[in-house]
Amino acid sequence: MSSSENTMFCVVMALSQRQLLKIKYDKDSDFRVIEPYMLGENAKKEAILRAFDLSKNDWRLFLLSKITEIWILETQFKGFRSGFNSGSDKAIKKIFRSLK
Repeated sequence: MSSSENTMFCVVMALSQRQLLKIKYDKDSDFRVIEPYMLGENAKKEAILRAFDLSKNDWRLFLLSKITEIWILETQFKGFRSGFNSGSDKAIKKIFRSLK
């Protein structure tokens, strides 16, 4: 499985089970722990993930191509955070999967 296929697989699995993800993103040396909420593509047709970044305590967008390492954690998260709209996201032009 290629790195991009593995990243997509991990995101889809974490979304379906509401599991936290631990990632390294782009050139950051620190790990981030995120709650995945919506997977889709942006206007440039790049795979993109809307997630709540527990490390930054804020909503973030992640290009899947810039996730350099990824792990599915055993910890699940419950409910929805304030600020999440499962029906739309201005940055995500086509939704593949979303928490409901």
